Amino acid sequence: MKMALLHVSSLNVGYNSLNVLTDVSLEVEAKTQVVLLGANGSGKTTLLKSLIGLLPVRSGHILLDGQDIVRWDPSRRVRAGLAYLSETGVIASLSVEDNLNIGGYYLPRGLRRQQMHSLYQQLPMLYEKRKNAASSLSGGQRKILAFAKVLMGQPRLILMDEPSAGLAPVMVNEMVQILNTYRSHGPAFLIAEQNIKFLVGAKYVYILDNGQIRFQGTPEDLDADAHIKAAYFGLA
Repeated sequence: MKMALLHVSSLNVGYNSLNVLTDVSLEVEAKTQVVLLGANGSGKTTLLKSLIGLLPVRSGHILLDGQDIVRWDPSRRVRAGLAYLSETGVIASLSVEDNLNIGGYYLPRGLRRQQMHSLYQQLPMLYEKRKNAASSLSGGQRKILAFAKVLMGQPRLILMDEPSAGLAPVMVNEMVQILNTYRSHGPAFLIAEQNIKFLVGAKYVYILDNGQIRFQGTPEDLDADAHIKAAYFGLA
């Protein structure tokens, strides 16, 4: 049986005396999109931060290609192919191009230039505004820049925290389309979201509630589960 790219088992994470994640287990296969649905406060950001190494793990395992990385620092995890896209994701005072260079920090200079050229071709808006400060971009353009910034490092798995946050519906649709473009030939995605539009193209979905996984299955399984749909999305 082929090992998943990311395998998380029995993960427990907390702050001081407060336990935020309890016995969380999930998997992400290479070149697939997995969606982690949950309301604000459900523990989604805590989970992603623990996966990238920004929060310590109390117990459990995080396996990347079968190797337990739970004690690795964030830098080592990034070098191994993990990337974390937060809700903001860019440094507003720096130019578009400087943000991209930071994203490709660990790449050799020649490969970094090649990757930037490729991204400029795929996302021409970034090329047009490459000398502009990120602060001058619209909210949607900043999201696209943040996405390109993590792509610069040529990661194998991108952890995305609420990519729809602060976006108008038309920009949410554009982000979904961009993901569709990259998913088939690029990295895998673990997307923490409240917006069910990101289920488009997803292979698997988990629902996180109060720090625990309450549902796991395909988007089709979720659509067929009337109880879950009513409980978490108000859908009959």
